[in-house]
Amino acid sequence: MQFKITNNIKLLSFLLFVLFSTVQAQKAENVDKATMAKVFEQMNNWFKNTPSYSMTVTHASYENYTTTVPADKAVGYFKKDKNNYHSFLIGIHTIQNGTYKIVIDTAEKMMIVANPDQLVWNSYTTDDYVLLLKSCAAIKVSSTGHDKKYRLEMKEGPLAYYEVVIDESGLLKEINSYYAKAIKKNEDDKNSPKVKPRVSIVFSGYKKNPIFDYKKEFDESNYFIKKEKRLIATGSFKNFKLNDQRYIVN
Repeated sequence: MQFKITNNIKLLSFLLFVLFSTVQAQKAENVDKATMAKVFEQMNNWFKNTPSYSMTVTHASYENYTTTVPADKAVGYFKKDKNNYHSFLIGIHTIQNGTYKIVIDTAEKMMIVANPDQLVWNSYTTDDYVLLLKSCAAIKVSSTGHDKKYRLEMKEGPLAYYEVVIDESGLLKEINSYYAKAIKKNEDDKNSPKVKPRVSIVFSGYKKNPIFDYKKEFDESNYFIKKEKRLIATGSFKNFKLNDQRYIVN
């Protein structure tokens, strides 16, 4: 009997230790905006300074803050090789090379062709991040295993707060958006119950300096051909409406 009691005490002590350690690890600390801006800048440096990479991007929406089963889920990707990139996110392809930027909405069967532009995050500075953080009422950080979770609480607007999870190597792992106002679960039903949804974007499967097949990933000939001054959708996209929004640079 003494053996059982002793072991039960040891087990209880161990469980209390684990519980206490977990609480301590998840305890949130306040972060000022200047510090948060530097965190964003350091995270962004990987994207700015890595010429070629790829990753899997998973979008999921949930009915409320706590449910674990997504109402909708879409798995896509982002592939970048120097100034060329190809993403497929929530049914939309975006392809850019040295000549064109192409956006293809597979649901609406629409293709937009424009001049290439600079990747937005390549131009961000610490001052830009400070400006973005002006709408935050509070910023808190907590540890989840080896990851850091930053919670940005908003003063007003559609979001109550959002969370940014960064892994131990400094890579962006997850963004969770928590909506401030309840909306109808079913917009077509006037008696539908209201919920406060959340949206999750998970970044995984990072690969640095992968080998890309340019023809497959970035070449505009997969989508249209140029005939005199006109662009004509071809192949599996021939029934898509093509909107040419390019401007001619003198």
